[in-house]
Amino acid sequence: MVNADGPSATSESLCRQCTLCCSGVLFVDVHLSSPTESSRLEKEGVELEWDQEESFLPQPCQCLNQQGDCRVYPQRPGMCAEFECSLLKDWQRGDLSTYQTLSRIKEARNQVASVESLLDKLGQRDASMPLFFRTESVLSQPWDLEGQADVNQWRDQLFDQSASLSEFLDRHFLRELDPEDDPPNESLI
Repeated sequence: MVNADGPSATSESLCRQCTLCCSGVLFVDVHLSSPTESSRLEKEGVELEWDQEESFLPQPCQCLNQQGDCRVYPQRPGMCAEFECSLLKDWQRGDLSTYQTLSRIKEARNQVASVESLLDKLGQRDASMPLFFRTESVLSQPWDLEGQADVNQWRDQLFDQSASLSEFLDRHFLRELDPEDDPPNESLI
């Protein structure tokens, strides 16, 4: 779909600039709908995880490359093919311009980078884990009230920035729209 404010932007190009749904920021995993889907992905060399008899693709997705391309795009899971975030839906309806959409993607990425920077300072460098789990692993550790002041300050900042990021993602990327409601038409800038 092409939004009315610019023929150069497409849904695919916006998604490739974002990739938050594949990078472990929005989701922790993608459940696969059938053994056939699991088998098809395994044939493509994708390593799946299993929970009892259900398979899932852990996030960040191993199929996503640095350019925002999915190496199994034609065979991607049904959940991936069907998912459209609320930001993309707002843009498709024309409620947001391409500039506003890209600004929100940039703001989300900046907030993610801030959280990741704090995680790095606090010793949590396992980028193979979803961002939520990485943050939770740090914040669930006991506080050392007599420890280094900068460590306690970074933990406070991580708590605040993680909450801010979650609120931003919920409001702009994961919001459920009621068809009867008018979508918000607010400007980021």
